[in-house]
Amino acid sequence: MNCRRYDEYGWTDRQIDQVAADIGDVLAIEFEARNSLYRGDYYRWHGPGEEDLILQENFVEDDDGLPTDDRHPHHVVLLYASRLPHEWFDRLAAIPGAERLASRTVS
Repeated sequence: MNCRRYDEYGWTDRQIDQVAADIGDVLAIEFEARNSLYRGDYYRWHGPGEEDLILQENFVEDDDGLPTDDRHPHHVVLLYASRLPHEWFDRLAAIPGAERLASRTVS
């Protein structure tokens, strides 16, 4: 059963492609490589329901000199996870180098 939970994870010493492969292995999913002006090159997976994962680099933007997500400036890769099966959140937290940066549940 999926829960209305939103977590953020970060890695300080891994490359985005390594993290994407690890997540794919742990959750048995396949990310889609994407690109946007805001996120740059990133990965996204959207499940059959409302499940959603966005994996991006936390790069420093030329315009303002700030990382994409300045709440976590020391993390080079960030994952935004929402509405996943409950046990998936624990699997994500167990990936090497992962730090759970935020977690909230909406009722």
